[in-house]
Amino acid sequence: MTLSFLQLNINADNYWDKLIPFLASHDFDVMQFQELTGKETLVGNIHSTRDTFNELQKILAEKYYGELSITQRFTSNPDSYIGNGIFYRKSFSLVEKQSITISEFEKFFPSDSKQFQRVGRALLHLVLKIEEKEVSFINTHFAWGENNIEKPFQTEQGKTLINYLKQVSHPFIFSADLNLTPDSTIYPKT
Repeated sequence: MTLSFLQLNINADNYWDKLIPFLASHDFDVMQFQELTGKETLVGNIHSTRDTFNELQKILAEKYYGELSITQRFTSNPDSYIGNGIFYRKSFSLVEKQSITISEFEKFFPSDSKQFQRVGRALLHLVLKIEEKEVSFINTHFAWGENNIEKPFQTEQGKTLINYLKQVSHPFIFSADLNLTPDSTIYPKT
């Protein structure tokens, strides 16, 4: 089995005018995105003017199904969100969907915050049936901050991720925006 695959942090709708033509000119089997956002989501450099997941669902509806895992909502709007999404060919069947919390913040994260390492994070796991074989697709996004404050959060999220991956029983494709450097402590020592 050969699959074409895209992994991308879309950064809300900040690059929308480049993203949509790129997606239209390619023919991926599965696409995993981070930083999908709801309309009026305001935080950091994100000032989303559209619901990116719903818009992508409309744009990609002819060929793809989509699944979303909302990881955090913001004080800018009750419907605001940030999350991870997976789009997959309509010829594939969804067997199972799980959203696993890897860090949690209270219901609404302050939109005016300058520190982002506490933003809620989740792991989106889909099991798809492709050519009579079940394959897992796992997508997440780790903590980020402009300084070393993020590292303990990444370490805890990494432990949760590694423990989860050890339990996945069939072939899987994992991708993420981990915001890690080679010296990050979640890497196993060799």
